[in-house]
Order: sequence, then C-alpha cells, then structure tokens
Amino acid sequence: AIKLSDFYKESEARKSTKWINWASEQIDELSNEFIWTVSNDANKKVAEAALNTLQNIIETATASEHTSKLLSKTMIDDSHKLVKRVLKGRTACQGHEVDGYDLSQGGYVEQVKKDEEIAHAKGDASEASTIDAAIDLMCAIGRKKATKFDRKFKRLVPLLQHLLVEAESPEVQALGATGLAEGFLVLGPASQVYVEPLVPILTDMFVRLSQKQETAEKEGTPGLTDGEKKLQWSVIWALGVLCSTTTQEMAPHYNELLQFFVGELAKPTLPGAEGEMIKDNCIFSLARMIRANPDAVPLKQVLPVVLTSLPLRHDSSDLDIVVDMFVFLWNKRDPVMLELFPKVIEAYSHVLNTPWQLDSLEEGTKGDVVKMFQDIVSYVEANPQAQAVVSHLAPTIQRIIEQGTNNNQNRPQ
Repeated sequence: AIKLSDFYKESEARKSTKWINWASEQIDELSNEFIWTVSNDANKKVAEAALNTLQNIIETATASEHTSKLLSKTMIDDSHKLVKRVLKGRTACQGHEVDGYDLSQGGYVEQVKKDEEIAHAKGDASEASTIDAAIDLMCAIGRKKATKFDRKFKRLVPLLQHLLVEAESPEVQALGATGLAEGFLVLGPASQVYVEPLVPILTDMFVRLSQKQETAEKEGTPGLTDGEKKLQWSVIWALGVLCSTTTQEMAPHYNELLQFFVGELAKPTLPGAEGEMIKDNCIFSLARMIRANPDAVPLKQVLPVVLTSLPLRHDSSDLDIVVDMFVFLWNKRDPVMLELFPKVIEAYSHVLNTPWQLDSLEEGTKGDVVKMFQDIVSYVEANPQAQAVVSHLAPTIQRIIEQGTNNNQNRPQ
C-alpha cells in the first residue's frame, strides 16, 4: 500500500491519467482487504498495521489533487464503520466472533443485531493500541471529509464517551478523552454542541483524580497510577481543546478551569513522563484559553504561572499554541506582556535553546518567532527602560537578543 501510494504520487506529478487510475483501483481493492483484515484477523499487530495503513492511504489522498479518484465513497464509509466496530469491541482481535463484514460483497452486512444494540468494547488494557489506531483513522477520515464529519463523529461520540466513563482500564479511558479532543479539533466551532453534555463529565473526572492524589499524599498511600496520570492529562487536553474551538460556549467554565490548571501547575510534578505530561497539558490548555478569549483570563495572575512553568518537561506537540499565544499578546502590546518583559524573554530562551522543542515548531511559527524578536529589538532600542532590563538579563538571554539584532541587520540573507 505504501509503494502504491508513492507510485500514485509520482503518477500524479507526471499527470499520467492512465497510471493514476490504475493505482487508485489497486489501492481501493487493497483498502477493502485491509478493512476485512481488521475485522477478521485475531492478531492484534496485524489488525493495527492494517488500521495504520488505511490511515496513511486516506492522508495520502487528502493531499492529492485527485482525491475522488483515489478514495471511493464506499471505502470512506466502510472505514468509518470499521472505527465504530473497534470502539465497540466487535473485531476478531478484540475477542469477538465477526459476522458483519462480507469481503465478497465489498462492504458491511449487519446480520445479527442492529447497530445501536451491539455491545461496547470492555476497554481493558490489551485493547488500548487497537483503539488508539482506530482513533487515528477516525481523524484521518475527519480531515478528508471535514464538511460531513460532524454527522459521522456524532455517531462515535457515545462510544468514546462510554470508553471515557466505563472502560476497565484508565489507559483506554484516556483514549476516550483523546478521541473526543481529536474530533473537536477536526470539527472546530461545530464542536459547540458537545460542551453542555461532555464538560461536566470531563471536569468531574479531573476533580476525582485530583482528590485521589491529594488523599494519597495526606495518608502516605500510593497515588495515581501511570494509567490514571495519562487519563488526567488527556482530560486536561480535551478541556483545553474545547476552549479553543468553542470560545463563547466555554466562557462560563473559564473560572473553574483556570482554578484547575493553575492549581495543578502549583503542585509538585508527579513522577514519570505521565506526571510531566500533566504539567505540559496544563500549559497548553492555559495558552489555548488565553489565545481564544484573553478578556476572560486574568492575565496578571495566569501569565506569570505559564512563564515560570516553562520550559516544557516532556511533550512539545502543542508548543505552537504556546508560542502563538506569546506572539499574539506581544503584537497587541498587552500591558501585562510588557510588564513581564524579562520573564517573556527568559521563557523564549528556554525554547530557543532546547533543540527538541525548537524542532517541533511549525515553519510558520518559527517565522513568527523571528519577527517577534525583531520587534523586541526595535522595542528595546526605542525604550531606555527596556534597555536597562535587558542589561540585567542572563548571558544566554543577551545572546538571543544579539542574535535577533544580527538577524534584523542581515534581513536580505
């Protein structure tokens, strides 16, 4: 499938209609085989590989000029139904005797029960990687058919919610929250319909996990497991995503969420990568809230917390969100931003001097950073008070300012 996808791209670049059509026919036939494999193969690794390959095929087509030729409507619809089957635990690798996919018919044939009557997945730890691969496929489908994804996602929400609340394993519960967040990102503002039913569930789960950790610390008993930490940071991320996609609908929840996230950053970091991820996702969520609705956030109290919590500890996947927040506040010359000028420079120094974080930035965001530093240099030159501040900054930060000055002087290069 990978070779065929590469061949398809090459044929497309050469505008060879004959080979474009041939490759799309082969890919469509292979996709049908992969869908059958996920449903019927009891080997989890084989099923997950097939799910990942379906995702890659759809993503290849999404970037193509001839998407409609590469992906048939049947393939997209069957892939969506496949995601539902995985979330419901209705595939062979999840221990279910498959009776719903007929390869010879080229599609799904529901033979026993109506769709809504099929049992949900138990959500034990052994299912986590399969469900994770299905969620990635769901997102690929959403990006391919974003305008119609709201209807498809609506059918998946009860399944993801069920995993979030009822799954036996916290790792799978975390995937329920992650799947919801990924869907919200694809939907954008259309995710507003899920604020009222889902925010109380997410916040209650956050409170329950926080209370469990606090009780454990008081009593000297074991705190959150790694799986529960993963669930906690997934819930934080889902709430932050909703803040960025549905500004107006989430506004009534801002005070409560600010208390959650700021309070979490004030606590000691829990052991392990999962504990670090909790802190990182609190930073990401606060950045999303500030960027989406700065007037609803008390910047004087919140922005210093974000600044002192940098650099990121483990996860830089949403670093663009944090940088975009700083650029946004700088461009509007927010008074709090100017007041915290030294801490802002110091926070950027951590990012610019940490290769694994700098490399994760999108090229457009890197350009925004360069422009911001050029503006900062101009601001420093025009403000004697700012010059005094810069002179007291650490040598590392001074080198960054000097680098910005050099970039400003050598703009043609």
